[in-house]
Amino acid sequence: MSHVAVRLVADWLADPIYGINSVAESVPKFSGDTIPAVTIYDETRDARVAQQQYPRDGQYPAVLVFLSSAKYDTGVPDSQDTGARTIGATVQVVAHLVLQNSETDEATTHGMYLLRALYNSLLLLDDPARDAQRTALGVRLAPSSSISQGQIDAPVGDNLVSAGACVVTYDTTEVTVLT
Repeated sequence: MSHVAVRLVADWLADPIYGINSVAESVPKFSGDTIPAVTIYDETRDARVAQQQYPRDGQYPAVLVFLSSAKYDTGVPDSQDTGARTIGATVQVVAHLVLQNSETDEATTHGMYLLRALYNSLLLLDDPARDAQRTALGVRLAPSSSISQGQIDAPVGDNLVSAGACVVTYDTTEVTVLT
């Protein structure tokens, strides 16, 4: 269930209408400033991200989406004998913004705007009209219960640096068939 949450968030951030690149176009900017396109990587499709590493030969700037934690309920049998159990969990998904050429003023400016676009895109996923985008493979994310934005002070090498991250907490449910 937890990795379905990662995939849902990563797919949302890559969405051509509501994802970070589209939202970045509407972020207010100072005159002359630009915002580059971002590539989305996640631990369900990229082995290096799953191993808490940065994609080699990746396109940067990038957002790396991975699971921070998951706390599962034991599940409650459905009230009617359907042969199913509803399982709940609280998951925290991290969307980590990584920039290249971190020594430049331009990279610092890009990070400022992209973190704002990242946060705003994640907020859009909470809209009640987006329930279908928060559901896959029998797993449903409720609108987020919190979004924290913070700095990750870890140089990542290869002229890459962390610009910050958003940690999103979701309550999830999954109906599992009992066999």
